[in-house]
Amino acid sequence: MSLPQGSNPYTTLSHELLHERKYVKFYRDAVTMNGLEKDYSYIAVDDSVGIVAMNEKQEVVLVGQWRYPIKEYRWEIPAGMAEAGETPLENAKRELMEEAGVEAKTWTPLGSYQMDGSKMDQKNHLFLAQDLVVGKNAPMEDEELNVQWLPLTEAVRLVETGELRDGFTVIALLRAQAHLQK
Repeated sequence: MSLPQGSNPYTTLSHELLHERKYVKFYRDAVTMNGLEKDYSYIAVDDSVGIVAMNEKQEVVLVGQWRYPIKEYRWEIPAGMAEAGETPLENAKRELMEEAGVEAKTWTPLGSYQMDGSKMDQKNHLFLAQDLVVGKNAPMEDEELNVQWLPLTEAVRLVETGELRDGFTVIALLRAQAHLQK
């Protein structure tokens, strides 16, 4: 079943780049909708990946790090932004090695999603990585990461209790669980 699609009610009058940095651009557009003129600000963010890496003991790897914007330490699946020209799978392989020190022989796409289409255009691609070879992580110089392995069932329980609440992590763990239960 497919849900019905509506038509675009917006007409763009102007498009202004406010600020730009690696991976992110901030825009303000003047638009009309139903005869009303208004500003519409949004963020254009490069695509990214999130990886549920699961070993033969049905454990998944999480990386812990301080998240400056929310002033919290978070445990999350390995994830990151695409470099220029990278496919989502190439991005996933690189990020998994950098953040967790893990290589995978088997990769299963778990689909993609957009976190908040009203404020940003970023597309997030999810993967299940299996048949792992575990080594040492090599985070980027601006990252301080800790690595933790825990059973997938425990990770999903932590999603349900709200201890794991990063959007990438929540969606990816639930999709991985659903895929594995098929």
